[in-house]
Amino acid sequence: MSAKGPGWRSLDGLVWLARVGPAPADTWGAAMGWAPPTVRSHTVRLQRAGLLERVARLQSVGGALVYASTFGVDTARARAGVQALALRRPPAPVTWQHAEACAQMAAYLTVRSRDMTAPRELLVDDRWLGEVEWTEHGETRRRGHRPDLIATGASGRSIAIEIELTVKSAQRLRAVLSMYAAWLAEGRVESLLYAVGGELERRAVMRHAPDVGLELGQRFGVRLLSQMSADEAAAA
Repeated sequence: MSAKGPGWRSLDGLVWLARVGPAPADTWGAAMGWAPPTVRSHTVRLQRAGLLERVARLQSVGGALVYASTFGVDTARARAGVQALALRRPPAPVTWQHAEACAQMAAYLTVRSRDMTAPRELLVDDRWLGEVEWTEHGETRRRGHRPDLIATGASGRSIAIEIELTVKSAQRLRAVLSMYAAWLAEGRVESLLYAVGGELERRAVMRHAPDVGLELGQRFGVRLLSQMSADEAAAA
């Protein structure tokens, strides 16, 4: 970069976005330990350099999302060895809520100095690709499925994190939970955390987890995202 281009702090923020994907600016700032004026400054520098993109949202739903451009992800790869899938187009509105929740979880881990494999990294890492199968309306369905994040626990073992913002059909939810139960039995992950959007999602997960042998507190947990966001703010 030229002397007038983004500095190393801006590039640290770029690396985080390349790994995580779209994030509200304040969530990005919390992860990086930046005050709002600093967030704005880094946003301007990175955007002018073609490394960052913004997608507008109403202020009432959290304001704009920022994300690394394709050039930004390429730069993060060259500078820091990041292996992540770039967004080829702006994120669609239907994905905004999930992207924001993933960013909140990534920030929660970052402010606690927890190692993670972030959402855009998981998309190019087939070690964490599973398959789920379920029957719905008389039709058998099969899908590839990845966790939303993988965190590294204190023991050095992997924690699978699933973001649940809507209530899936009972059959599909059991299929996903069954995949994780198998991963736990195999030792592929040490534990599983469901971060849920609300009480409906929490109750659905808690209702169907015992069907596949998952017991709360036995390497399996469920937490409300709103509480984790509050914890993130307290830790920042």
